[in-house]
Amino acid sequence: MVNTKQLRKIFLLQDLPEAELEKIGAVAALQEVQPETVLFRQGEKADTFCMLLAGRVFLNCRTKGNMLLTLSEVGPGCSFGVSSFIAETERSATAVCVEKSRIIVLPGSVLWNLFQEDAALGYNIMLRVVQLFKDRMNQRTDQFLRSLSRHPDIQACLQNGTSCRIEE
Repeated sequence: MVNTKQLRKIFLLQDLPEAELEKIGAVAALQEVQPETVLFRQGEKADTFCMLLAGRVFLNCRTKGNMLLTLSEVGPGCSFGVSSFIAETERSATAVCVEKSRIIVLPGSVLWNLFQEDAALGYNIMLRVVQLFKDRMNQRTDQFLRSLSRHPDIQACLQNGTSCRIEE
């Protein structure tokens, strides 16, 4: 069980009504995690939703060429593992604690059942998750464009003052 004061420290939940926070807190667990602990791995079944109270977590993924990329650094107040809201989904990243962390963990299936019992709560959370995905998509787009701008063919176009066209 997690108290509502702790849940209010999570951006996704901070302005929810007290009664909704109490319902979430009743099914949540607080974990103390040591540095270098892997919370979940890319490709595993997504079955837990996590919210970081303290510490830092890296969300990493491996490319097909086996290169390790850090997609995001999660700090206090942030949430990760929203894939657990979708049944039979695999993790798209590996979550690794960078330092000693305090994490609120919710089983995805339990949270989903809670949403079905209380549609208003589910709606409120899903609105926030949509915003979270939008923010992450913007971040990924920025990362992609920065990376693409360093490509040698793009650099040549920029130096020549010509437009670039990528063809198949």
